[in-house]
Amino acid sequence: MISDLAKDIELALVVEDYPSYNAGPCVLVLQSDRFGPLHALWGQELGTHRPAILITTYRPDTERWQADNRTRKP
Repeated sequence: MISDLAKDIELALVVEDYPSYNAGPCVLVLQSDRFGPLHALWGQELGTHRPAILITTYRPDTERWQADNRTRKP
C-alpha cells in the first residue's frame, strides 16, 4: 500500500538520485513491503516546495539488478 511506503520512507535506501531531472528532482529508493523488496521512485514537482509524491514502484528484476537490489548489473 502507498500509505505503508510513505510511513516507512525513513527506512528507504537511496539507489539512484536524479536532482536535475527535467520534471523535477526525484530519487529511486529501495523499500520493502510484505511481499519483499521493491523500488520506489519519489519526486517533487519542479519549482515547488510541495512534499514528494510517489511516481511508480516495481519489483527489482534479478536480470538487471545485483542481489543487493541497489546495484545495476553490467
